[in-house]
Amino acid sequence: MRQALALAAKAPLPGKAKTRLQSYLSAEDATQLYRCFLKDTLALIDSVPDADAVISYTPEGAEWAFEGITGSRHRLLPQRGEDFGERLFYALEDLLREGYGSVAIMDSDSPTLPASYLQLALELLRRPGPRTVLGPALDGGYYLIGVNGSQPRLFQDITWSTSSVLEQTIERARESGLEVDLLPEWYDVDDRESFEWLLCEMGLEASPTFPFDRLRSAADDGRAEAASGLAGTLSLQPESQSVDAAGQKKAPHTKEFLRTLWREGRGKRSEERWGSNL
Repeated sequence: MRQALALAAKAPLPGKAKTRLQSYLSAEDATQLYRCFLKDTLALIDSVPDADAVISYTPEGAEWAFEGITGSRHRLLPQRGEDFGERLFYALEDLLREGYGSVAIMDSDSPTLPASYLQLALELLRRPGPRTVLGPALDGGYYLIGVNGSQPRLFQDITWSTSSVLEQTIERARESGLEVDLLPEWYDVDDRESFEWLLCEMGLEASPTFPFDRLRSAADDGRAEAASGLAGTLSLQPESQSVDAAGQKKAPHTKEFLRTLWREGRGKRSEERWGSNL
């Protein structure tokens, strides 16, 4: 079965990328951080064998903004659709129509996601029968969705950008008679708290709220085992700190850029830089 693994991405343009972090970082620094996210996430995708890598991007015509990020094996595919749900659906649909047996698409806000979770997603999608694979995010959304057939209902009547997205998507899947496989939880970096979690995971700052126990529990609680029977052959443990299960540095571009910010004092916590609410 031919499989594709797509990355949903905005063109990394100042004022357009990681805007929710621009209260804490300059627009230029937030954009450069997002470029690092893209590089590290593409490296995760590249580490998954037997999957074609695709970047589903917006806006159309901004291909030039990905220069220096993409490689020869990365195909750029413009998004289409009026809203977020339509853009996700058509990204999957367009690839399915090209002849892929299954397709998964992930966000560009999870650069430290364990690569084994992506591998598991594709393994699950190879199983027989109509199904969807979801990667639950701690904020109530999902970091990945995969299908092995056209499923428009999964993207209809969803209250996007809320904590109900995952729950509503599972409801739509049940209505459509789909098997639902859940990956272990992970987190998106898109607000102050999750940015602090990233800093903690990179070893740059302590965060008393970093949900390590919850992330480890998500990998251990048996959901992936019960859904797939594959957990014994895959590493499903959240890798500790900044090194993955294979001994490779996690998110090296992201970590190096954040270290540079800290060395230059552009990322240190202060009322002037970070705001009095911190």
